[in-house]
Amino acid sequence: MSTLAADDPELHELLLSHKKRSLALPETTTFEPLRPVATNVPLRAEDSLFATHTTYQMPIDGLHVRPGQPLDCPGLVDTIHRFAVKRQVAAPLCNRLTEWALHKERRGKDAEGRLGLVKAGKGSDAGVQKTNVGGYQSFHDLFDEDPADEESNLFAAEANGDGDCDDGGGDGDEKDDEDEDASAPEWLRRSKRDCMLVRDIVSAAIDEAGGDAYPGEAAARRPPPGGRHASYGWLNVNRSADSNFMHTHQVDLWSAVFYVCEGEPNAPGFPSPCGGHMVFRGGARPAGEGGPALAADGAPCRTYLAVPPQPGTLWLFPGSLPHLVMRRLLPPGVAEPEVPRISIGVNFDFAVPPLPSPWRPPAQPEEPGGGDDGGGGDGGGGEAAAARTARAAKDAAAAARHEGNGNGNGLPGDGGGDGGAERERREEWVEAAAQTQLIMGEDEARERGFGPDEEVVMPLPVWSDSDDDQ
Repeated sequence: MSTLAADDPELHELLLSHKKRSLALPETTTFEPLRPVATNVPLRAEDSLFATHTTYQMPIDGLHVRPGQPLDCPGLVDTIHRFAVKRQVAAPLCNRLTEWALHKERRGKDAEGRLGLVKAGKGSDAGVQKTNVGGYQSFHDLFDEDPADEESNLFAAEANGDGDCDDGGGDGDEKDDEDEDASAPEWLRRSKRDCMLVRDIVSAAIDEAGGDAYPGEAAARRPPPGGRHASYGWLNVNRSADSNFMHTHQVDLWSAVFYVCEGEPNAPGFPSPCGGHMVFRGGARPAGEGGPALAADGAPCRTYLAVPPQPGTLWLFPGSLPHLVMRRLLPPGVAEPEVPRISIGVNFDFAVPPLPSPWRPPAQPEEPGGGDDGGGGDGGGGEAAAARTARAAKDAAAAARHEGNGNGNGLPGDGGGDGGAERERREEWVEAAAQTQLIMGEDEARERGFGPDEEVVMPLPVWSDSDDDQ
């Protein structure tokens, strides 16, 4: 995370995004690593699946403007969430998913060798080609329960035999499982249940992130407290030479990646310290963090944040945030590791992240545990809806304090000025953003599948690359 892009030509080339026209930057663009402060966020549920929850402020890239986002407002940031799943949950889960991922990859490679007779789709192990350069990416049906699927049938058979997700079935149930099919190991029999556990994990992350993920008409899509959020997931299996070029997801929805296996981790002497990492690309460093670094020509440097593929960690981020995955360069004489990098990518169907907001000075870390907004503690962690309301109230209070005390980014209100004037100007920004539209060019519209008689009008500019991932 401390390597300058100029010191890593491959990273610099990938950050320029020549493969994705809508995300491409001029050759003269320079980059510096973002050194954000990890802000600890107290967990809401006492029986949470997570050990920690930290957030990072990422300067917006500026090439995507989401509906309702203020224009001409410097210093805006998106919030990225990192969740560490409790070790007693993550370790056995990741071990089983690793074995299953290798099994699914083998079946996918076999399907590819059948002269195209097996196509990628629901229930198929055949891989898909999105932003992945090499590697294996499954169809996005990991969270579907399909009775016709062979592994789903195994899952259903096991579910009928015992009802405990952990180890409450006892030795008798284990023997029954072995008698049912000695050739089906535990990781295969539990594969569908493990995928649904990942869905539970990402759903819990949305609840922990707080805010109103279902504003306006989307409120009808909000799941009941503790319920699963509508989402879909896919498997990524990458070896050292495999990567993903720069891309985004659905720009106005949440996305996530859950790391299952890191493969061969980086070590001193490896050619690229960011090898195998997911890299988020952002805008210039906010003035509140010391202002942007300047290139030789005086232009502000853009930023990037490289995150390692640490098993058991979940990264939750707005789909509009450009990101890529680096290949891993091995030093001479170092053999290809036996186990690849494995992750599960996730897109949410309706859950909306908050709009970018002005950079905020990091608050002092809060002690995890009770928390002042945790709600009822003995009811299984409290209700998700109450948690959302508490976080929304907390965010609103923080915003009100921020507007009254100044924001340190050169915006109205700096130095404790007139908070009312600042609010009025921000309302003007929002109104201007809502009225700003762009008519998509004829070539671009045709490339994206629109008919010649369709006039494509949208807020400036909103490109969507849904279903792409790590």
